[in-house]
Amino acid sequence: MQGGPNSDRELLTASRLRAARACLRLDHLRYREGWEAVADENENTAFGSLMHAALEVWWRDGGKIGTSLPLALAAIDAASCDEFDRAKAKALMLGYDARWSGRSISVLHVEDEFRSRLQNPGTGAASRTFDVAGKVDAIVITGGKLLVVEHKTSSEDITPGSDYWARLNMDSQVSIYYDGASEIFGKRVEGVLYDVIGKPKLRPFKATPEDQRKFTKDGRLYANQRDADETPAEYERRLVEAIAAEPDRYYARGTIVRLEKEMDEARADLWQIAQVMRSSAARGMYPRNPDACVRFGRTC
Repeated sequence: MQGGPNSDRELLTASRLRAARACLRLDHLRYREGWEAVADENENTAFGSLMHAALEVWWRDGGKIGTSLPLALAAIDAASCDEFDRAKAKALMLGYDARWSGRSISVLHVEDEFRSRLQNPGTGAASRTFDVAGKVDAIVITGGKLLVVEHKTSSEDITPGSDYWARLNMDSQVSIYYDGASEIFGKRVEGVLYDVIGKPKLRPFKATPEDQRKFTKDGRLYANQRDADETPAEYERRLVEAIAAEPDRYYARGTIVRLEKEMDEARADLWQIAQVMRSSAARGMYPRNPDACVRFGRTC
């Protein structure tokens, strides 16, 4: 890229762009002022990080039958996390390995970072304010194609034809990774392979409150009641059974392709949102977006 990246310029990542599109005040507070939420890491973020750690070592080993799974499970065991999250992650990795191990995929890069100049799509001039940056989960060759791999965990419906996949057709992260991976590999990639894991909605069973317990004539609890909380080991076994019964609900892969015209439009979008961000900073005015104050059931 023209001029090369410079540490003095601000970074535009996919996460920061999502924040800026949602609310310019949020972008300013989080990425310029460095504010962080007082609350601990939320449940979704913590679990996503746990799965990402397991997937990283699985892919570094190439998804080999018999060797990649033990490495992934060891990474989960080594993590500091809630024991029921650990059980859920291990159940999902058991199913993941059963579904995808031994596939004909050549892994070239894992967890590589990129940083490049933001360019004006009309003139080719480089931004003096921003660089584009990110980290790709993997770059692989499969089916003769050079692809970026992006891991995601989701509570949404991930089956083919769902809204989840339709939304990716305009996702800026896909376009950023196209150019970013080309920076890393020195060659244009042919798509982004979204490797999506559906998060189980099953929750650990709790003991039935004593004042609500009912017993049969021979003194046993009714079948739908419990005298003790479900243990993490029991929860893991139940999840493994549920995942094995309906694997398509939990594992899906799809390749998202960008035509050159679509890349041109994405680069123009990126340049324009960067200009809005720069203009706000120059004026010291960061408009709030009240519509984004509560998202995904959480208050900003």
